[in-house]
Amino acid sequence: MRDFIKEAEKLLIAARHDLNMGDYYSCFSKSYHAMVLSIKASLSLFEGRFSKTEIEMLNRDVEKKFKDIHDQILLMDNGAGFILNEKEVKEFLEEAGDFVQKSKNDLEEWLQTKGEK
Repeated sequence: MRDFIKEAEKLLIAARHDLNMGDYYSCFSKSYHAMVLSIKASLSLFEGRFSKTEIEMLNRDVEKKFKDIHDQILLMDNGAGFILNEKEVKEFLEEAGDFVQKSKNDLEEWLQTKGEK
């Protein structure tokens, strides 16, 4: 769980650097992937409580929610003329940062209730 969050935080740092360098596509992509990693961290809490099939269903639900963003990433990767501006990317990076932080806080709170540190 913590490894996913650590990787998500690293991606956000790299995304901020990309934003500062004017590389909006890389910033957007890394922000998105940071959010996905934080979701994987949260979903890992369900291991042992739910069947593999139930966890896979949860993963699919998450993927559906992120489909629009993922489609935008694919458009960018394929050079399909998807245009991002600094304001949009900066807002998305901030949302991703908040999302990852909330996931981290929720995980830490859950671990404290289980007596883990």
